[in-house]
Parts: sequence; C-alpha cells; structure tokens
Amino acid sequence: MDESEDMCILQKHLKPALEALEILSPKLMALAADAYCDNDTSPGGPICTLMTEDEAVDYLVESMDMGPSEARESFKNLKIVLLSNPSWAVSVSDCSTEQLSYTSAYERELMEKGGLTLRNPVIPFGCQLKQLVFRLARWASFLMTTSMAVTGLLFGVWRYKNYQETRRQEMYMIVNKIIAMVKSHQERMQLPGAIGSNYISVEQCKDEILSPGCRASLVTAWKDAEKFIDKNESRISTDLKQVGGKLIRVWHWIPTTTVGRTSSCNGSPGQSLRSYHTKSNGPELLDASPTFHNGINSSSSFNRKSRRSKVWQGQAFDTMAGSPNSLPCSPTPCLKIRHMFDPSLEHGEDWPILIQDAILEKCEGINILHIFVDCNSSEGCVFMKCSSHEEAGKAYRALHGWWFDTKLVTVKYLRTGRYHERFPEAAKETAPLRPSNSKESSLQELWHFI
Repeated sequence: MDESEDMCILQKHLKPALEALEILSPKLMALAADAYCDNDTSPGGPICTLMTEDEAVDYLVESMDMGPSEARESFKNLKIVLLSNPSWAVSVSDCSTEQLSYTSAYERELMEKGGLTLRNPVIPFGCQLKQLVFRLARWASFLMTTSMAVTGLLFGVWRYKNYQETRRQEMYMIVNKIIAMVKSHQERMQLPGAIGSNYISVEQCKDEILSPGCRASLVTAWKDAEKFIDKNESRISTDLKQVGGKLIRVWHWIPTTTVGRTSSCNGSPGQSLRSYHTKSNGPELLDASPTFHNGINSSSSFNRKSRRSKVWQGQAFDTMAGSPNSLPCSPTPCLKIRHMFDPSLEHGEDWPILIQDAILEKCEGINILHIFVDCNSSEGCVFMKCSSHEEAGKAYRALHGWWFDTKLVTVKYLRTGRYHERFPEAAKETAPLRPSNSKESSLQELWHFI
C-alpha cells in the first residue's frame, strides 16, 4: 500500500468519522476552557489541549453505541479527514511548536501518535474574567512590593536625616554649654582673691557637661562640638598644658578689648544710647537719642569690617502651633528676645543693625513695627513689637528655640502697657520694618554643621 492509500478512507467510513467529530468537539471545547481557566503560570498565553487517541476512544465508547475497536477505527478515519482539511477548527496535533508544515513523514507520525485539539477555542466569559483578575492581582502585587520598597527607602532616608538633625542639635547644645563654662571660669579667675589657672581642662568640661549616663551616647556629639570650637569659635583658644607630668588639652577664654563701649549703638559723636536698670523689680528704663529710629541709628553710614558672619543655625526644639513650647494664643503683640548677641564681643558701629536685620530676615512676612537692640544688655536682649497678637505669635514661633551665632535664642511676651512705658515711640509706629538690604546674610549658610 502506497502513501496515498494510507491517507484515504472508504465512503462508508466517512459518516461515522464525522459523527465522531460531532461528539468529540464539545469535549475538546470543555478541555480547552478548563485548561485556560486553570492556566495560572502564564495567563493569557498560548495553550495546547490535546485529546489522545485512548481518551477519544474511551469517550466515543461512552457516548456512542459502538465497541472499542469500532471507536478506534472511527478515530483513525477522523484523523485522516482532519489532515486532509487543515483549515477546520479541529486539527490533529502533537502540541509541537517546531513543525511548521505538514510533510508526509510528519503526517504519518501524527497518524500514529497525534491527538485532537482546537485551533481557536471559544473561552467562557467567566474564565476570561478570572484571568483578568489574576493579571490585575499580579500587577497590584508588583506595585505594592515596589511601593513598599520605595517607602522603606524613604523611611531610611528620613531616619538618617532625623539622626543627623538630632546630632546637630546635640552638638550646638554642647557648644553653647562649653562657651558658657569657659567664659564663666575666666570671669571667676578675674575676681579678687581667685585661686587657680585661667584655663580649664577639656576633659573636665566634658565630665561636668555630660552626665555619666549620657556620655556614651553623646561621645560623637562631643567630638563634633570640639571640632566646631577649634574651627569656628574665636573666643576660645585650645592649648596643651603639662599637668601632673602629663600633657592635657585645655581651653581658655580670650577677652576682647573694645574701645568706646560707653557709647553703645552710637551714631555721630556726642550721641549715645543709655540703658540702665532700676534696683527694684520694675521695668528697665531706657533713654534713646531722638536721632535713633527703634534704637538703631539707621541713617549712619557703615564701615562693614571683615567679621565672622552671624547666621541662624537651626532649631533646638519644636515651637509650631500646638507644641508644648508654644502658647495656644498670643497674649500680647510685644516680645523680649534674649541671647541675640554678646556685647563684650561686638565691635564696629553697625553690628546692632546686623542683629535687627537677622531678626527681620528670620521673620520674613511678619509685620514688625518696632525693634530696639539693647546694646549694653549682658543677656543680648532685643525688644520687638508686632502689628497684632497673631503676628507676635508667628514671630515667637520663628525665633524661640533657634540657634543664632552659637547661642540659643529664647523669647517671652511683654505686656503692651509696660512696653509702651519703655518705648513711647512704639505706640505710634504703623509702618512695618524692613531689613537694611536684600542680601539675607543671616540665612545664606547651612543650618547644620558639616
């Protein structure tokens, strides 16, 4: 028998073969739908559902009134018909993707081992919906994993920045305490009958400033503070002294000699600003020359000498509305600001204006009507009046608890009546103050120490 006879069937066998095709088609459709619905590894991808010869014969025996041999003969005849009609929906296949054309050898192989499959099965809507939900769930899982990774990264960056901010605040707190301690030691040594050296040991400062329980956790902040003192603090000198046969690092205060301090905030010769206190607990009494506006001679020409910039260096604690460091409402429009300067270290004629500019720059957008820099105040006090209670609250939160020129600035409210007793001209001020220039020098440096 030649090859052409192998691929032919008798006319009487055609009808049973087509009846077998009619019986097997719904089963093939059901198999394809089940395979598509259960395909979780590659949803929507190509699927080959193959009904083998044994499976087809068993199904035909169950569904038609014929024996196993007759069913197997009908199945083989059906394969010959399908191979002769490759465009039909049901085809003979072995689910191989390598064979692209029906050669005689391939057809003989299919006749021996091939099964039946549907070319383009109609997939039930329920299965399509299930696969769509499955794909969406995979995308949602991917997006959730990505967002969690990004959130974790951002949280890590926030934690690192928060750690750096905490270290910076600790460092400035230690620097402020070191300056106060070294200066206080120098002042004690200048008292009559004082016994001791005019220097203080670095380790002694460390032991007095840091409590035993905090020394381990603040060791990095202390090292940063030492570096800051050595690099930026011109009032403290670091030396090596031999004590008890051992060299130790010491600090000592460098006093500043100023000329003409009796005329603080002076303008032209003969004009002066006097500030004195009563011996009682009454208000401070100040008498200013009429040529001074808000306590500062704004008409004088400046000879701005080279000096270390005074800048705002960051916040020591939170003062936003609702925090325990801020009142819920401002009781008065008048404020007293402490630790803006050290009168023993200031020089030149223009430094009070630099202090006023620093406040106005920090309080940008806040209506401030009056400022008085008390040039002889040992606490570095500045008095300020705003246009309203609300504006004073904004200024309080902008200044209180901030570091300025290595000093921690504090602010408190003053009663309006007492403020006007000290500064009668403030009651008539209505125009908001502005900085003397637009350079914003106090805001141009970074607030953290590198």
